[in-house]
Amino acid sequence: MSWLATIPLLLFAVVLAFGPGYAMGWALRVPARLRVFLSPLLSFALIAVSAIVLGKIGIAWNLISFVVVAVVLVATAAGLMWLVGRRWPALASASWPGNDVPVAWPVVGAVLGGFLVLHMTEDMVYGPEAFSQSLDNSFHMNAIRWIQEHGDASSLTLGAVSAADQQPAFYPAGWHDFVSLIYSTTGTSIATATIVTVLLAASILWPCSLVALSLSIPKLRRLQALAIPALTCGFAAFPGLLLRWGVLFPNLLGYALVPSFVALMVCLVQVMVRGEYAALLSLCLAALVGVAGLALVHPNAVVSAVVFALPLVLAGVAWVVRSRELASRQKWVRSALLGLVILGCVGAWWFLRPGASASNTWEPMLTEGEALYQFLFLGLENANQLRDTFNPSYLAGFLALWGAGYLLYKHRNLWLIASWVLIGYLWIVSASVPRGEFRLLMVAPWYTDHFRLAALVVFPSVILAGIGLGGFVEGLLTWVARRAPRPARLKVATVGMGVAMVLVLVVAGLSSRVPSVQETTLAVSQEYRVTPTSVVLNQDEMNVINEIPKIVPKGDVIVNNPWDGSAYIYALADRHLTGYHFEFETSPKYSAIMHNLKDARTNPEVCREVNKYKAHWYVHLENQLNFGPDAQKNYDGLVAAIDTDVLTPVYSSGSMTLYRISACDNN
Repeated sequence: MSWLATIPLLLFAVVLAFGPGYAMGWALRVPARLRVFLSPLLSFALIAVSAIVLGKIGIAWNLISFVVVAVVLVATAAGLMWLVGRRWPALASASWPGNDVPVAWPVVGAVLGGFLVLHMTEDMVYGPEAFSQSLDNSFHMNAIRWIQEHGDASSLTLGAVSAADQQPAFYPAGWHDFVSLIYSTTGTSIATATIVTVLLAASILWPCSLVALSLSIPKLRRLQALAIPALTCGFAAFPGLLLRWGVLFPNLLGYALVPSFVALMVCLVQVMVRGEYAALLSLCLAALVGVAGLALVHPNAVVSAVVFALPLVLAGVAWVVRSRELASRQKWVRSALLGLVILGCVGAWWFLRPGASASNTWEPMLTEGEALYQFLFLGLENANQLRDTFNPSYLAGFLALWGAGYLLYKHRNLWLIASWVLIGYLWIVSASVPRGEFRLLMVAPWYTDHFRLAALVVFPSVILAGIGLGGFVEGLLTWVARRAPRPARLKVATVGMGVAMVLVLVVAGLSSRVPSVQETTLAVSQEYRVTPTSVVLNQDEMNVINEIPKIVPKGDVIVNNPWDGSAYIYALADRHLTGYHFEFETSPKYSAIMHNLKDARTNPEVCREVNKYKAHWYVHLENQLNFGPDAQKNYDGLVAAIDTDVLTPVYSSGSMTLYRISACDNN
């Protein structure tokens, strides 16, 4: 498949990501100026909540059932706003605060930035039919197959995919719900549906989300609003690190939506500070829908958003307390409202975190001084467990520092600097502070993983870089206009603004050509290639997997060691396995097979399990991912059966072989 052939799939993904949310935005009276750009956040809320509803009532998940539930939810929201409007008209028609930047300015920037990010991401993922050679991707792809097979896409049950006993368990399914709709509706492969969603998140949702924020930040200038989404192409850590490590697809999508939720927070805080309570209903309902969407895509996206917005809320409290224009009662009311927001932020940060065992996995990789340097100059890719190094993104780092200086000089939106420093500090903690209670306390919501926090640092950095670039070009334009003859100043300013726009876009475009972007792009692409030496599935292994649907009947089960890459068989070949994920445990019901397969001719329990569960096949692939004896000892019994008369080779490619457990054929 060519990239050209994915255009209809991408267009369908765009409609699915924007359409439902736009309808919900209309129902909640979101201003037309913001509605399109907030639509994806609301759409994913509708998708994930609809999947839970359908799972509860036992109706299969597909495009039609989703649309029906979404229509009901949108109609409910519209009805609520209509009833409120009849009783309190002001609550249903109030406008939201924001800046006076024309929408066209950030949209133009988003078109350029999105196009260049699209090109970069296409190079990262290698091809439309490629898939990430990583541990977590077996779960993500298998989850799509699971949804298609069981008709259940609920976040309350999707954890069954990786559970040894396949019992329902919670797993935020927003990403998988969306990919499954593309897969089931268009008939494309699971791998291609995944790649299309990656392209959507990185090159369309991410810039659009920044447009929403650019239209919400107070006192933002036009050139700055143009530059912010345009500069998305100059930061390789997002989406690069999330496409390379893990792979962290849900986190990728969650981060792409974070700026739009922060835009809601910015509007909400402004309303509370100004006492414009008429807009609270619409804003609060939109925020509640948005937080549901973020949480069901990835909970740490909520934490990331509130960490970013916390300095804004605190700044709002400080302004209210110091105001000489407000009466004491007004100060108390507004401070109390903002205090509730702070309480929600602290609660999200504290409660939306995994257990200590899951959060204490990764070691620090840098000294504190190194981490600070890499943060300031955006060499975020250099704190990684893969031991490779990249050039820092000096251009983006310089622009971000310039933006911070600009805000300090103008004494404007200082909370953005605080957000940048706070997120940077969290990254420094994850990258340099040794394991311990303090590290867990600060960065457990991100699994203490510096890859996740490095990608998050891009968010405040791109905003400051856009402010810095736009502010510098605007200052240059002003300097030139003031030195022009007085009669010609208006003409110079008019022509100069056009030149300034071009200059901003050119610098933004050049930021995508720096060495750090190119190096990261190449490194990520290595993870998506099937080669003779691929880490998880090499070419011989793929040859075996491609033959499995022709050999193994649909209802049969294949015995496997998931650590050797065979966990992908469920997604790629649509055949059931004894192990669906890179886990240390297999269901106890296969115990005799796993431990005593070589004794199948003398141990009747082995053949009893083989025939009862139709586990007539064993696939042996190269076990390159050795996570130590504790991970591998559970599968030693399978390896011991090779070269015995228990197994009959059916298909081989190199040393990779699919076997028939022939010893049990007559039992």
